Amino acid sequence: ATTFTIPAGQQVTLTVDNKGKALHNVHVLNVQGADGKPIQTDLVQPGGSTKITFTIDKPGTYQFHCDVHPTEMIGTLVVQ
Repeated sequence: ATTFTIPAGQQVTLTVDNKGKALHNVHVLNVQGADGKPIQTDLVQPGGSTKITFTIDKPGTYQFHCDVHPTEMIGTLVVQ
């Protein structure tokens, strides 16, 4: 699994490059951005790319996954 660490209260931009052969996305679970919206990219076509910009004010450890492959494609986002 992958782990990213980001600063609390600072805007972060995440770029998702889909190098696979299926649809993928990134969805951070159990937290919303400072704007109150879910932290989730659109589904990305094979060979495609997308970006999401968000801020998490509350420090903690959050899980993320691909909504299409939620048991195989997982990771941890540490906000400190």
